[in-house]
Amino acid sequence: MNYNVLATTYSEKAGTIHLAPFCEVYDNKNINSDYKFWFNRPEVVSKNSHGLFPYSPDTDIKETLQYDESRIIWSILVKGPKHIGNVSLQRIDLINRSAEIAIVIGEPDYYGKGVATFAVKEICEHGFKKLGLNRIWSGTAATNIGMQKVFEKLGFKKEGIFKEAMFLNGEFVDVYEYGLLKEQKNIDPFEKVFGISSEKQSDQELINKIEEIRGKNNKRWMDLVRLAFDSVPEKAKDIMKKIVDCDKQIQEASSKLANSDKIPMPKSYTGN
Repeated sequence: MNYNVLATTYSEKAGTIHLAPFCEVYDNKNINSDYKFWFNRPEVVSKNSHGLFPYSPDTDIKETLQYDESRIIWSILVKGPKHIGNVSLQRIDLINRSAEIAIVIGEPDYYGKGVATFAVKEICEHGFKKLGLNRIWSGTAATNIGMQKVFEKLGFKKEGIFKEAMFLNGEFVDVYEYGLLKEQKNIDPFEKVFGISSEKQSDQELINKIEEIRGKNNKRWMDLVRLAFDSVPEKAKDIMKKIVDCDKQIQEASSKLANSDKIPMPKSYTGN
């Protein structure tokens, strides 16, 4: 793999999804990309302002790649690898600790498959944890129902409405502004399992939790053995389900512990 993978996931609908630095993707001959043509596709620009003016691919790429400390861009890749979209934090303000999020999926075949939700979630995590941001915001057309669902799923709050602020498809439409504060972001799966925030617990707390779960699991294994000796194997199925659930919790906790990242708030951001 000739690019750095910043985050990855697997979706039954989209397959394996990678996020990688845009600067390592845009001119990579080993990556299939129609990036230069995305903004000339009506289905891509029908709910945003990219299609309002004639698009010059070469000029746009030069502007995008221009050194800018207030913006980071990640590319979204699927099997191939194929470049299908970009997600970015722009207008990064380290004094007020805020940034605007923007995303484009240039390949309509990947709409509605969880790609945008994954990309927005990961770059928000980067903004909160690595850049020390307190607020991430974005505006979207009232007609862009898909984007609104992504924001709401991830815990963004609708903060206001700009009346007829965007001209799309021959008419003015409202723009909804969404915002997400660091303390408001949606509970992650780890917090749902253990009931405590993964950001606020220490490594020792994780170890104690793993120990507690292992103790419960050991008892369930013994319960299963006893049932087997009593010749009631059908009742063992319920216990086995609980054992599997405990194993999943242990795996998640162990993974979180192994990857715990305590990077301090950066004094400055270089865009790298």
